[in-house]
Amino acid sequence: MGEFGARHSGLGARHSGFGTRRGESSIGGLLVGRAGLTPGRWFLRFGQERLTFEEAEAWSGRVAARLTGRGVGPGDRVGIMLPNGVEYVLTWLAVVRLGAVVVPINVGYQERDATFVLRDSGAGLLVTVTAHLPLLDRIWTECPDLRDCVAWDGGFREEVAAATAGADPAVPTDAIAVLQYTSGTTGFPKGCMTTHQGWLGVALGFADEGRFTEDDVAVIMTPFYYGDFGWNLVLSLMVGMELVLLPKFSASGLWPSIVEAGGTFFYCLGTMPILLQKQPENPAVDRGHRVKWVSCSGIPADQHAELERRWGVPWREWYGTTEIGFAIAMPLGDSHMTGSGSIGRLLPGYQGRLVDATGHDVPAGAIGEFICRGPAAILGYWNNAAATAAWMQNGWAHTGDLMRQDEHGYYYLVGRSKDMIRRGGENIAAAEVEAALCEHPAVRNAACVAVPDSIRGEEVLAFVQPVGESPEPEVLLEHCRQRLAGFKVPRYLSFVAEFPLTPSQRVEKHKLPRDVAGIYDTAARSKG
Repeated sequence: MGEFGARHSGLGARHSGFGTRRGESSIGGLLVGRAGLTPGRWFLRFGQERLTFEEAEAWSGRVAARLTGRGVGPGDRVGIMLPNGVEYVLTWLAVVRLGAVVVPINVGYQERDATFVLRDSGAGLLVTVTAHLPLLDRIWTECPDLRDCVAWDGGFREEVAAATAGADPAVPTDAIAVLQYTSGTTGFPKGCMTTHQGWLGVALGFADEGRFTEDDVAVIMTPFYYGDFGWNLVLSLMVGMELVLLPKFSASGLWPSIVEAGGTFFYCLGTMPILLQKQPENPAVDRGHRVKWVSCSGIPADQHAELERRWGVPWREWYGTTEIGFAIAMPLGDSHMTGSGSIGRLLPGYQGRLVDATGHDVPAGAIGEFICRGPAAILGYWNNAAATAAWMQNGWAHTGDLMRQDEHGYYYLVGRSKDMIRRGGENIAAAEVEAALCEHPAVRNAACVAVPDSIRGEEVLAFVQPVGESPEPEVLLEHCRQRLAGFKVPRYLSFVAEFPLTPSQRVEKHKLPRDVAGIYDTAARSKG
């Protein structure tokens, strides 16, 4: 990756607020404009590699040229199955500036889940690394639209270095930029059609509320196939600040990496705050940083004050989904809400309601499903009109999240109405795991539920009804490992003779026991 490196041109910082008010209609237009305004300012840093805005624009233009040479045009879907790094950023930018559509693919996906995303999206080209080529060989015939594949470490880097960038096509504001697949509640992942304007809207919300300047340095350590990568990248372009890329989240290494990078902001989610808090205190690191504030989804209420004490900065909750962007946030100045458990108030431009199962507003203080409308909603779900209609009803997006609101307008997340398991920041659709288990000839039926876990938030407990005698647990788990990403494989396994069923023959999951004592535990086995 050394060819991406370059020396700083020495241009001084010139804060202009570029991108936050000019109303660019496409991400490519934002990139080109930023490169023209502050060409020599640092934009991307990954390890020893560092690119200015001008260099990143030029490199992504060359990537776009090579993709064009391989037949990629506006509206085409391009899969990206790459680890965190500069190559991912340049490929992502190249695809969207062509008016094509990024299809992020989890690098942990195996045959079943990778095949589904590639086939459902109709991706015609996959950009990856050679380590994933054996997987691609196994599923190639199952993905009829997939006509080409390039590997950055298998010759594509050389093609890019020799390419000449062409002119970008005009990309309309409502063009799809990313098909972000998110796990559904009753089936396989659904492709959220996120537009250029949607990404710009999310970034603008952060830019305004976060009080960023060109002198800020954002740090991202979540996997780039998450939706959080997109708004972090667009936010950095919008503000003109540097984005430091980390290969992965490390509880012991995150704060030292932030100190080394001079980071001033980062976003974390799920169990990350708990894992960070478990690290030994180190005043030289804990207070030797430049961080101004931390954005988080899922701050433990009972640890909130301690998080702020230890690191000396505000930790602020931001609530959103892939479908709606960020709709609720705790204002930076609302320090009196620390530890309250509230997720904040509606962001400008959003309207929200709490409704019952019939769609009627619940009384003040009562619990209801949060529905909203605002500027960053997706166009709908790719190839799934039924799911789109269920999600967007009469102009209101239905999140499936249960909340209450106090008399001051602050929201409190109290649960999920979706059949979803949230494990260590990953969303797992129970139906997807159940389908994988049921593919085994020894399994008649399966049902997966969430059980609490002090580290990961929730774990997967799978109940299996065998055809005859119960198979060995490890046989079923290995069957799942070959078909699902590692984070989706059940931790607990329990065999049942019969399931409690509704009159429509659906498993009554609320009647299944959540006590994991005495049942098969993969974690306990690995320790033994």
